[in-house]
Amino acid sequence: MLFVNAHLAAHANKMKERTQNLQRILTDSPLRKRKDSSGVHEEYDRVFVMDC
Repeated sequence: MLFVNAHLAAHANKMKERTQNLQRILTDSPLRKRKDSSGVHEEYDRVFVMDC
C-alpha cells in the first residue's frame, strides 16, 4: 500500500491543474523502483491520495 499526502490546487475551476499535479506526483516519484512503468501507482496494490 502507498499513502500519498499532497496539497493540490483548490476550487472547482482548478480541476485540470489538480489532475496534472497528481499525474506528476505519480510519474516523477522518487519511490519508483521500475523506470519502465508509467508511475509509482503501478508498483503498489493500493494507492491512497489524501489532499490536505
